Amino acid sequence: MAHKESLPYDKTDPISIYEYALPLIDHTLREIVGDAAVAGYNSKNKGELGQMVEELYYHYKPNSSPEPDFREAGVELKTTGLKELKDMTLQIKERLVVDMINYNEVVSQTFEMSLFYKKFRLLLLLFYLYEKGVEQFDRYFLYVVLWKIPEKDLLIIKNDYEVIINKIKRGEAHLLSEGDTEYLGACRKGNKDSKLRQQPYSNVLAPGRAFSLKPAYMRTVLEFIKASKKKSVVNFKYKEKASQIATAAELRNDTFENIVLRKFDDYQGLTYEQLCSKIGKRYDTSKDKYVVASTRQCLLRISTTLRFMILKTGWILVYMRFSAVVFCLPFSEPMAGR
Repeated sequence: MAHKESLPYDKTDPISIYEYALPLIDHTLREIVGDAAVAGYNSKNKGELGQMVEELYYHYKPNSSPEPDFREAGVELKTTGLKELKDMTLQIKERLVVDMINYNEVVSQTFEMSLFYKKFRLLLLLFYLYEKGVEQFDRYFLYVVLWKIPEKDLLIIKNDYEVIINKIKRGEAHLLSEGDTEYLGACRKGNKDSKLRQQPYSNVLAPGRAFSLKPAYMRTVLEFIKASKKKSVVNFKYKEKASQIATAAELRNDTFENIVLRKFDDYQGLTYEQLCSKIGKRYDTSKDKYVVASTRQCLLRISTTLRFMILKTGWILVYMRFSAVVFCLPFSEPMAGR
C-alpha cells in the first residue's frame, strides 16, 4: 500500500501555500530537496521546473486538469525566468504560457468558460534566475509572488480573449498575431516545421498557438515586486493569521529562542526512521550521505509557521548526526553590533 504523506501546508489556504514557498528564495531546488530527490526524479519530466517544484517540494503529482494546481485554494503555480543584463538589472525572459489553443473548441467558449478564467486568476509566481547551460534544478529562485489578477486587468484580458476568438470565428486563425492584443496573447508554439492545425471556419491550416500573458504584462508584475523592495509579496490585502509559535504572555516570561526550542522537544533523540514515522515522511536511506539533508527537510516540515519564523529571525539550522539520532541547536548569523 502506498505511503500517504501529510502535507506541510494548508492546501485550502492561498497564504499557507505562498508562505510555504518562501524558503525557496535565494536557493535552488536541489539545495532545498537534496541530491537524492534530484537523482531519483523521473528524467522524462526534466525541463519543466514548475513540475519539479510541484512534485518534489509541494508533494503532489502534476496533471493536465482544467482546474488550478491547488484546486481547493484556487491557486495556480507557475515558474518564470529572469535574465540579468550587463548593468545587473533583471529582465523578464519570456511570456508566461497558459495553454494551447484548440481552434475547434475555443470558439464555443465564453471567457468565463475558458481555462484561463478557471485557472489563472490567482497565481503563485516563482521567479528564478535564468542562466544558459545551468540545469533546472540548479537555478536560483529570486522572488515569490502571490498575484491576484486585478479586476481592471481581467477586463482587458477578457477583451483580448474575445479579439482572439472573433478572429478564429472569421476563419483567420492563420492570421493571429500577438500584436492584436494587450495583455493576453496568442503566441506561436513550435518551429516553422511544426505541424499545422485545422481551424473550424476556413480550410487554411494555421500554426499552433497558445494563450499567454505577454512579456509586457509580466514586466508590470516585476515592477510591482521591485517597487515593494521585497523578495516576497502579495498584491492583495488579506487578514494575517495570528502566529501560534509564541503568545504575548509566553514572551513576557521567556525568550523567543527557548520557546522555539521547546517546539522540537517531541523530536529530540529520535532516529531518522522514527522521525520519518512521526511526521508521515517516507523512510529512505538508499544513500546514507543524504540522511542529514533529509532530516533537515523533516524538521522544517513540522510547522509551516515555525519554519517561516526561523526564516525571519535569520537563524541557521545546523544538523549533526550521532548514531543517526537527531539533536537541534540554533545558530545565528553574526549581526552588526553583537
